[in-house]
Amino acid sequence: MKKILLLILSIFLISFISSLSICVDNDPPTFVNSTLTLQQSGTSVILTWFAATDIPACSGISYYQIFRSTDGVSFSPLTTVPGTQTQYTDSSLSYGTTYYYTIHVFDIVGNNEASEALYGFITLSSAPSGGGGGGSSGGEDYKFDNLLTCGEWSVCEDEIQYRECSSESEGLIINETRSCTPEFIPLGNENEYPEELQEESYGNFLTGAVVKTGEFIGSDAGGVSILIGLLLLGGFSIIVAVKKNKSS
Repeated sequence: MKKILLLILSIFLISFISSLSICVDNDPPTFVNSTLTLQQSGTSVILTWFAATDIPACSGISYYQIFRSTDGVSFSPLTTVPGTQTQYTDSSLSYGTTYYYTIHVFDIVGNNEASEALYGFITLSSAPSGGGGGGSSGGEDYKFDNLLTCGEWSVCEDEIQYRECSSESEGLIINETRSCTPEFIPLGNENEYPEELQEESYGNFLTGAVVKTGEFIGSDAGGVSILIGLLLLGGFSIIVAVKKNKSS
């Protein structure tokens, strides 16, 4: 009986381990088929876009990062919004000013470099005569379906990084900047580590593998498997305890 229970328990463990799926996500998410809409509301701009997609689906969208510019050339980070959100309101702006935006998407493991960015701009029209709060100020809604392709960030210098985004169809080239922390390289070891290896940390490699253990446990099959395993383990423990009592 003891051998049979051990055999059943072993089969359960093998089945449980083999059912766990490991997903490695090395590809950036994409904005293909997405459109950015800019709508004026008083001194605010409402940005709305379609959700990005990420393959494989086991990873998923983590957050969107929005950049803003007033000259259409130099863009700086404005804010980030959760991956479940596809709208943001930029407030306290100025009438008569043109605001330019780019939106980037990051998946759960941090993929984004050299990916597309949504792009658009809008000029805030003057406040309507007679004043009044809220609502549209007479500005148009602008929809953009063109994507910018962005290169990788430059080396961190003076706590600033740069990258270039462009659109071949529009002949558009813009520059994005962000703050950064210079990477520490031990003195005397500059030639021991290739640059590509310096940029890739072991931590990023580990996060590239997403184990869907939680989903399995929460599923019907996972719950049944765990229940059976616990029952078998409990039964085996009882039998061992009974035999020990008899022998003593």
